[in-house]
Amino acid sequence: HLERGELLQGPLAQPAEAREAFEAALTDDADSLAAVQSLLALVDEARESTVFLTLADTLAKLAGAFQDVLGGVGRMIVADGEGSRHVVQLEVRGLKSDAEAKRIAATVATSNLVKTAFFGQDPNWGRLLAAAGRAGVRFDPDVAQVHVGDVRIVHRGMAVGEEAERAAHELMRRPEYSLRLTLGSGPGRARYLTCDLGTEYVKLNADYRS
Repeated sequence: HLERGELLQGPLAQPAEAREAFEAALTDDADSLAAVQSLLALVDEARESTVFLTLADTLAKLAGAFQDVLGGVGRMIVADGEGSRHVVQLEVRGLKSDAEAKRIAATVATSNLVKTAFFGQDPNWGRLLAAAGRAGVRFDPDVAQVHVGDVRIVHRGMAVGEEAERAAHELMRRPEYSLRLTLGSGPGRARYLTCDLGTEYVKLNADYRS
């Protein structure tokens, strides 16, 4: 979210838009937002537009660097989940807003039925769409598409066929792969890194008391 292009969505002479875009980009990070707003409050963009834009640009670069580091750490944590064997990069597209897409992505990615299907290397698109359907976001299942990697297993809400599912199963045997749900034609999209849930997780958590 914190790339320069998103900060400066217009000419450099429009610092007010830069401030608004910058703060909007940080709305998902409540811990950082207050500190950033305090820094920006020190600058009067109406009188010191150059200073404001320089500050915003510097903050964006720092945030981008932190995101790179934390993104790598986050991937390591997911990959090192208790007994996990597969890391799945889930992407949800086609919703009215990014917030709606994020809500669906989070619901799908944390569904135990979905995660156990990942463990079984099962391209169970019914579980994926069922989880998406209970996220509280309206979409038309008749236009849904599901891809595992570059293999489409659902087109317009219907299964593509056994051959596609066999190909998807082979992809799901990999330690890491992507999964994409397209649920409309809107601009909203979100990504969510998740993993499978298998027998090792149960064993690890059943063998000790906290």
